Amino acid sequence: MPEKTDMLSVNMVIKIRWEYVKKSFEFPLGIYFAVMGFIRKNNCFEEVIRIDNAAHRGKTGSHIHYLDKPLRKGKEVIGDVKEIVHYSQAWVVVFDYLIKNYAYTLEER
Repeated sequence: MPEKTDMLSVNMVIKIRWEYVKKSFEFPLGIYFAVMGFIRKNNCFEEVIRIDNAAHRGKTGSHIHYLDKPLRKGKEVIGDVKEIVHYSQAWVVVFDYLIKNYAYTLEER
């Protein structure tokens, strides 16, 4: 599965994974994707958000996994985002989320 990594800073990374699949109801564009946002904490990168379009809990379409447990009181929160149909759209949402919630890490050394 191809993967692209965008280093926004030494403390902030966005990764995109995608795979071309047969067009279907679940994948109308013929692309499976996952866009993940990572923040460096204690010298390790921790995934804090992921948008993917894999079936989840019996539902198809894109959805967001909010994985930053301190902000979410220890629970993973999942939200549907049907309007995101391509990984380039998901990248923008992940980028905005990282900047809104973790901009302070851009300046940390």
